[in-house]
Amino acid sequence: MKKALKITMPLVALSAIASITGCKKTDDQHEFAPTLKEDTACKLTIAGFMSRFESLDYVETEFNKFYPNVTFEYKKTSEKDVLKVLEAEGNDVDIFMYGRTSLDANNKKRYLGDYFTDLSTVGGIHTTHIVEQFLKESKVEGKELVGIPMSRLESGIVYNVDLFKKEGLSFPQNFGEFKTVLRTLKTRGYNIPIQCAADTVLVDTFQSRLIAELTDNKELREKLYAADETILDQIVPYFEDMETFQTEGFIDLKYCANKPINKDNYTTAILNFFKGNVPFYVCNTEKASGMLKRETDPFDKGSDKTFADNRFEYKYMHLPIDSEGAIQYEKQWYGFAVNQESKDVEKDMAIEFIRYLVTQVDTMAEMKGMPTATKDGKNYSLYSEMGKQKISKTVLADGTVPQIVEDNLNLAVTNYVYGILREGDPETKYPRITVRECALQFIKQFSGLNPGKMA
Repeated sequence: MKKALKITMPLVALSAIASITGCKKTDDQHEFAPTLKEDTACKLTIAGFMSRFESLDYVETEFNKFYPNVTFEYKKTSEKDVLKVLEAEGNDVDIFMYGRTSLDANNKKRYLGDYFTDLSTVGGIHTTHIVEQFLKESKVEGKELVGIPMSRLESGIVYNVDLFKKEGLSFPQNFGEFKTVLRTLKTRGYNIPIQCAADTVLVDTFQSRLIAELTDNKELREKLYAADETILDQIVPYFEDMETFQTEGFIDLKYCANKPINKDNYTTAILNFFKGNVPFYVCNTEKASGMLKRETDPFDKGSDKTFADNRFEYKYMHLPIDSEGAIQYEKQWYGFAVNQESKDVEKDMAIEFIRYLVTQVDTMAEMKGMPTATKDGKNYSLYSEMGKQKISKTVLADGTVPQIVEDNLNLAVTNYVYGILREGDPETKYPRITVRECALQFIKQFSGLNPGKMA
């Protein structure tokens, strides 16, 4: 096996540790109490999704204070490839990360049902401080708790606080105000007021509306799962503002696609926002989490100017895309699970590590720069203003609307976006389609799936 990968934590991560390790635990959060012998020796192999995983490295180091003879090996994989790793390596992997796609039996290429250990059957894993809806979703058929979510993923928007103060504007509280502010900014010379990663901006901006409606409307949900095209006229309005935001010049997909498409251009989007003349940056909290380290470490050899040269205040907010306010759409991000095929002392120690990790969820989320998966935990200051917004709808993902819905939505919208970006290319596989055709593609993708597993 490979040697363990140890990551040196940057100053931003160390300062994050200092700010949170002294925080008082919530009433529901338990202290860790070791259950195995202190001198137990073994190696735990963890398959994870991050290249730079400072928070996991930190938790491993702290765990070694209880079990100094435990070593760690880290295998870098991805959400789409973790199943292949588990199939190839079997009991050589003890702990693995999973995403929401791993919980969905309809997703044959990513479903990990057979590999999850049912943590509800082992003692001492205290989860009463974790958001209840995330725990409710963290199950597969025959297993009631398969993993521990680390943080929450939300769709939202970052805004330049100092720019808004200079322009005498307030952050918009509903969709009408949002469009008015965008039009005002354009008249004042901010020609493209929303910065974004071109491949994800339309989903990040508008998906929460549709998810909220599907959560509340069981009849619509069941017809969608049956690929019933008679609902097209009900679905299309949730797609129409994708076009409106382009025709009014709020978003320019070709401008945002300033790196080759099929590449992740979110680093460039962040660096462009850091220039200080962009009012908004639409992204989810995973992308927003990359902003802190890119303030001083731009990850871009072509950049000779960092945020440190042009510092300003910025905050992350819920998207104000409902007529009455913002929609708060939260779901669990990645979590950690124990491989059912792990053996002997390694499996016992893997479960022990999860017992410890569940007490460190706030710490890990803070170091990652994402909102925590706990009920009352402290959040990174980037998100400090979200609680002051007027929220018209709150949707906490609990499996009512499974991940396959977002997967299909992403696929349909990607076809729409790439049709725009590659228009005129004679070799393109993505013809230009209308928003109505995009909505129809979304519905058709459910053909052949099992509605019973999604309802």
